Amino acid sequence: MLSTDAKYIIFDTGLNYVPVIFPNHVQHGSMALMLGQWNPERAGFVRIDDNGSVVAHGESISLMLKSNPELDSKMLSKLFNK
Repeated sequence: MLSTDAKYIIFDTGLNYVPVIFPNHVQHGSMALMLGQWNPERAGFVRIDDNGSVVAHGESISLMLKSNPELDSKMLSKLFNK
């Protein structure tokens, strides 16, 4: 379980969307540069709530992208087999 919020980016590969979760001390912009062949589509923060649900929220200042909480939470939940 995530004890604090982690960060995430949803990338558009041209064929599908790929979610990437990473530690909150890494900037969204830095992670996007590391995965430069993909286009960042949405970004924000993710946590597991007290009920075990995956909750996406917020935005990335460095990428100037917002999250889509409902859609992103569903997509990120698949990474946790939820």
